Amino acid sequence: MYPAHAVPPPGRELAAAVAGFAPAAPKNADEKDGPRSPQNRQRAETKVTTADGVHLSDVDLGDVEIGKKSGEFRSPVRGLLTLPVEGTEAAPLVVLSHLRHPNCADGSHAFPCPGDKDNRFDRGMAYLATDLAKKGYAVVVPDVGPLFMPRSLVEPYDQVEAWTKVVGHFLEKVRAATSGDDKSFGIALKGRIDSAKAALIAHSRSGQLAGKIVSAWEKGPTRISSVMTYAPSYQVEDKDKVTPMIPDVPYLALLGDKDKDVPYQAVNWLGHHLGSTRSQPALVGLLPGYGHNYVNRTLSAAGTDDRTACDKGCPDATAHEKLLVDAATRWLTSLREKADAEIPFAATAGLPEKLGDIPVSWLAHTNSPQRKIIFDATGRASGQGEHQLKKCTFYHPQNPEKHPDRCPEPEDGVVRVFGEVAQVKLTADTGASITTKVARTSHIALTLAPYGDRADKKKGTPLTVRLTTQDGTTSSLLIPAEHPALINRAVPGENGSYALSTIRMPLPPRATGQTVTKVELLGDSSGGTIALRQIDLISTR
Repeated sequence: MYPAHAVPPPGRELAAAVAGFAPAAPKNADEKDGPRSPQNRQRAETKVTTADGVHLSDVDLGDVEIGKKSGEFRSPVRGLLTLPVEGTEAAPLVVLSHLRHPNCADGSHAFPCPGDKDNRFDRGMAYLATDLAKKGYAVVVPDVGPLFMPRSLVEPYDQVEAWTKVVGHFLEKVRAATSGDDKSFGIALKGRIDSAKAALIAHSRSGQLAGKIVSAWEKGPTRISSVMTYAPSYQVEDKDKVTPMIPDVPYLALLGDKDKDVPYQAVNWLGHHLGSTRSQPALVGLLPGYGHNYVNRTLSAAGTDDRTACDKGCPDATAHEKLLVDAATRWLTSLREKADAEIPFAATAGLPEKLGDIPVSWLAHTNSPQRKIIFDATGRASGQGEHQLKKCTFYHPQNPEKHPDRCPEPEDGVVRVFGEVAQVKLTADTGASITTKVARTSHIALTLAPYGDRADKKKGTPLTVRLTTQDGTTSSLLIPAEHPALINRAVPGENGSYALSTIRMPLPPRATGQTVTKVELLGDSSGGTIALRQIDLISTR
């Protein structure tokens, strides 16, 4: 077993400790190839360690062919299984799938690796698998490094199909061991694991594949019932080619605002899909200071940090691991107990300003059949209210074209938004006004971002939401400048970065249950500007 903050025992060293691990940039040539495991590859012996009430089995289950052409690509089926030593009931199953990164110690993508020196990113997640096993879960951590060799998702083979084949073979062995006497894992598993469904926890490239994995296994022997991702990689460069919305299962993404690998991709991906219809939650939590790599101990042990300017003051590897352990525990607890447990599931649940003890800003889909979108800057929602707001579009920073609808850049700060917004200048008397007619209203959800740094250096941009009901009565919600969605994020010597986030609140008592006919957004005497994406009103049944 690999304890939470210790070096693994001899014989199972993390690959980062192998001499010659190089954080060099991937080589282009090997990113177009795939794994070529020899037909006669000798399997590694199964190794089982038991400590702190947890069995950890490190297994090599052979190889499977992937791709369309017979015999061209063969990937190993290896990885970890953790399980509580004691248990009277079958443990719920978690599949933990790691990132894509050069899987060989020389910084290349290959299988077999030169000198058989490889980076085992599955072992880099053993701390999380062990912690979850202590809490009653069975956790499978497949080694998907070899099948992630190609940069492309579809060439020279489909990586979703390859993933489902490799991980599917692993789970087939788990099912055989839990229903019979298969000894592949070196421990007795009969009746110990509920493999009918699994919670998927995915990092980076694995998160990008998650939606298609859910669909592929919808009717399989192990259904993916929920998805939690850390720093998922999504296509958001072109609004016509954005990664599709995740199927309707509970979804949570966490992303650090210092991530240099997939900066703000999860936020902009969900922001693109806010108008979709769902019954299950879809949330992205943005966390200050966190990066991409340090949730995987194979990378943190080698000092392979994607962040820059992090010599001091940034969360270290221990903080990254603590974040992921705590968030995964809260998420899985929420799923099992069907309660919010600080991660909001219901469309009317408040969005907490901290995840544990870490500040967080949320982008949240309104997963309610009683939702009415009264403003959608993308124009895709039907039945919107009437307004005079002017829209503009934030394009990918590398898009050089001079689009006539391109949003102007702020004087200071960076708006990390993708797609259409309304640029709304707020004063005490003016801002945005949307005329509508929504009955039995109870809550409002606003998705927006500050439009750059405040020139006056104030804490943020205060916002007043004024509601008019059918009888002509008005009432207001006052949202303070310190709210995570409105705060000025500039710090001495560094401009702020601003992404879409959601403010979700119950309506004032005077408006609750009434028919809302107008929603206005106003500021105060200090002014301020926001980029407005969407406004939802939620009604009672």
